[in-house]
Amino acid sequence: MADPPHATLRRLFAHAKICVSPHGLGAQSPAEAHFCTHSSTQIGAAISAGCIPVVFGVGAEAEFCETHDVGFRFNDEHELVTALEQAIELANGVGVTKAQRDRMRAYSQTAHADAWAQLIARLDAGAEREERAAPSLRSERGLSPPALIVAGCHRSGTSAMARMLSIAGVDLPSDLMIKKADNPTGFWEAHVIADWNEALLRSARSGWDDPFAFFSQPCAAQIAPGLIDEAAARITGLYPGNRPIVVKDPRISLLAPLWDRALRKSRYAPNFIIMVRNPLEVAASLTARNKFSLGRGLSIWASYMLTIERDTRDTPRVFVAYRDLLANPESVLDRIRSQLGIPLPRYECASGSISRFVDPALCQHHFNGLWNKHLSEAVHEYFVLLQAACHDQPLPNTAGSALEAWLAELRDLLSTPERTIST
Repeated sequence: MADPPHATLRRLFAHAKICVSPHGLGAQSPAEAHFCTHSSTQIGAAISAGCIPVVFGVGAEAEFCETHDVGFRFNDEHELVTALEQAIELANGVGVTKAQRDRMRAYSQTAHADAWAQLIARLDAGAEREERAAPSLRSERGLSPPALIVAGCHRSGTSAMARMLSIAGVDLPSDLMIKKADNPTGFWEAHVIADWNEALLRSARSGWDDPFAFFSQPCAAQIAPGLIDEAAARITGLYPGNRPIVVKDPRISLLAPLWDRALRKSRYAPNFIIMVRNPLEVAASLTARNKFSLGRGLSIWASYMLTIERDTRDTPRVFVAYRDLLANPESVLDRIRSQLGIPLPRYECASGSISRFVDPALCQHHFNGLWNKHLSEAVHEYFVLLQAACHDQPLPNTAGSALEAWLAELRDLLSTPERTIST
């Protein structure tokens, strides 16, 4: 229909998840008006109805999407295929059904035939692989689908890892944070989980930036059943169920027993992927973003890494070095699959997309050579042990003892009223 009333548009968009504008690839208006959106106004109506816009890369529609930081843009048929794959993944974590693909085939007969045909071929191939692998998409430890929990300190590559897993076929949550200047490729985590975790930490007089959070987190036996129920309800609301999922928020490093039990209650099998980055690089990144001192950044790193290591000893886990992820992301995914015994549904066709996503240039803080002279002996030794764990060396339960003592001494030193850790 040409120039439909806004009420009609809102009604149509309410039943859709993706709004595609074929401008730029030959569709003409008004002869093909039923395929076209004519202005940023209609794209705005689609966004307000919860649709993900896919638009041509120039003009008012592209400017509107860029201004509001939503949607995907394309400049040619290859980019359209990629944009549609990303939009479908974001809109529908459980994949595209056969009925949906059939409707897409009908659409492809009249508009964007080549691009749609490429996309549908990829979706069909992916569906066949997933159908063949369906019995193994559940955890080898039982009938529960796996939950891959990405943990580690802030600024350690947790976002990149979560996105890599999603490209390889693991479901993201529905309530994704939008990207920001300090994380231009996206956070790939749920607002509702991050906000709730922060509220929990604040209620315990802690927070994401607490240098001594290691000493304030309760053990699993002390977690109130009501909190487990609340966390489980959030999981149920964010994921479609019955498929592998990725759960990411660095704060989970401080609350691992709670989320472990909540995921089990939601009938998932928890598996932790713990990101390890040079503590000086983490501290430098926190200084650049939050204006923290080097000492505070190192203490935050120590609290996060000590807590997540202590609280996941009885749960399947794998340690991953941030530098390994940047240098060879496909090898990292191979190791995760092998160590955790979990298939990744779209792994075989994900390599190209992962290589395009992982950009080593985004790592702006590097310490090589004699960097350890800037660290206390306890911090340096613990990092060396974590690096060894990233290459499958055993990590003794006593590995963090010296660092715990260092952190406790620092806490006690700063506990007097006249001494506070610098921000």
